[in-house]
Amino acid sequence: MIKSTEMNYELELLTENYKLYKWYKDKWFLFFSYRVDHLSTVQIGKLLGCNHNTIINWLRKFNIPIRTISEYHKGKKRTDETKKKMSISSKEVWNRPGYKEKHRNASIGYKHSEEAKRKMSKAHIDIKSWNKGIPHSEITKIKMSKSHIGMKHSEESKKKMSKKGEKHPLYGKHPSEETKKKISKKRIEYMQTHRGHFKDTGIEVILQNFLKELDIEFETQKLIKIKPSHSVDLYIPSLNLVIEADGIWWHGHPKFEPLKEHQIKQKKRDKIQTEKMVKLGYKVLRLWGSEIKKLTLNEFKNILNKYEVI
Repeated sequence: MIKSTEMNYELELLTENYKLYKWYKDKWFLFFSYRVDHLSTVQIGKLLGCNHNTIINWLRKFNIPIRTISEYHKGKKRTDETKKKMSISSKEVWNRPGYKEKHRNASIGYKHSEEAKRKMSKAHIDIKSWNKGIPHSEITKIKMSKSHIGMKHSEESKKKMSKKGEKHPLYGKHPSEETKKKISKKRIEYMQTHRGHFKDTGIEVILQNFLKELDIEFETQKLIKIKPSHSVDLYIPSLNLVIEADGIWWHGHPKFEPLKEHQIKQKKRDKIQTEKMVKLGYKVLRLWGSEIKKLTLNEFKNILNKYEVI
């Protein structure tokens, strides 16, 4: 037996012959089952013993709005088991013979019209990237680095990049020694007058705040005239002390051994720069980013006491 009220339908399956009545032809039953109770067409079809396409056809006949896929999934959370099944299924599809090539080559040579470009631009005006302003974790950086190992540009890509370079006005030209000196001089002048252009890292800001609390004068991004010229993170004029705040990933902290090629090069570069600054009479203090984050004001003060700053 099937009971119905003005605002709700409740099915009571008391006999095996309940499917004999074609409830999908009842507009209000379909409306409340589909739009209010949010049952899917498949669920309603199983309930009434008919195909889900039959339900869709009658929804259209009654002008009942059919949910989009996004509306159907809104607010629903997939279980871990479902996520695994979806992942396995997508991998199986992607690994089919010829599937990758077919979809990779589908957009080659395709160009959007100017009208389409304007529409896409307008649609993305208010859309903000979910990861904008969020720094990558050290683990993510390692994964990104590993993903690029062994990657090489194809000959076709190299030719395309070469052709783009040919459009540059200085392509194929080699500056004279005099021009090189002028460029170097201008670069030094720019760096000296645009120190505020450089964005301080989080660990540099920590040290700057410590120095402000201790009422110690300091300079940021001071240009040291060594070859090649180098801007240091912090400089304390009262003792001619240079402080370098080294990020543990890019400067090759021992915890990342064996180090990558770029980390080994950076460590050598740091060592050479330190030796050159010491030769010029500077005192150099290098601190790891992981150490700086754990530092307290008193601990930092004790470190500076060794250099007779306070």
